[in-house]
Amino acid sequence: MKKVLIAIGIIAVICTGCGTANNSVSSSEKQSSTNSSNSEKIKQATESPLSAEEIAEKARYTFLMKQNGIQYGLHIFAENEKKTSTDEDWACANKGDDIFTGEYKLAVVKKGGSKASVIPIGQHTFQVPTDGVNVIQGNPSLLALSHCEASDLYSAQLYAIAANGKPIEIKDSEGKKLSLNVTPNRIKGTGENSYQSAVFSNAGDTDWVFYNWKLDKEKWQLFLDKKIVPELGKVDVTKWSEDPRYIVE
Repeated sequence: MKKVLIAIGIIAVICTGCGTANNSVSSSEKQSSTNSSNSEKIKQATESPLSAEEIAEKARYTFLMKQNGIQYGLHIFAENEKKTSTDEDWACANKGDDIFTGEYKLAVVKKGGSKASVIPIGQHTFQVPTDGVNVIQGNPSLLALSHCEASDLYSAQLYAIAANGKPIEIKDSEGKKLSLNVTPNRIKGTGENSYQSAVFSNAGDTDWVFYNWKLDKEKWQLFLDKKIVPELGKVDVTKWSEDPRYIVE
């Protein structure tokens, strides 16, 4: 069954005891990276030969987003998508959950337009409903594609819409492929080019750790600004997730 999520706002996307994309921090705090050996060039968007209608029909996930006063449709799709199911229970899925695999692309279509700007986002295996794909409210928009790797361990990429209306991939502070241990409901915008994420920790003196992030829109890179470790039980994470005004200082 095709899963379609619709959200109006901004697009976008936590490991036990870690939560940073800054490779200069200690290994216990580093985010995992699927390509840590070499810097990658930012993928350039191209016009898809498929029409916007054809892409929408193939889309695994669809969103609506208003950016700079313009409404866009966003679609995650694969022309070679295959469907299977989980044959046993494990930390990230239950037996019988749907699994969709393929070489996916992210397409952006301006409202009323017939053509789509696309970038390849690589091979993905979406476990439904465990994996999370959603928009994150902020300035600018960020789209999060988050895959469950193990209990309390996720691997997420972030994407945005550039000023020219084309999709773009967010990189880490060194210009490499970004991989955050985060789910879409544990990261939110806190101001212009600013975000805060919450990471569950099983350390003895705390239960949640918070990270402040800064986005460099010139290079489309994400930088760690501050790590915050509240006292055990001092922060209501449910309220933090639901109230955009609730920011951990």
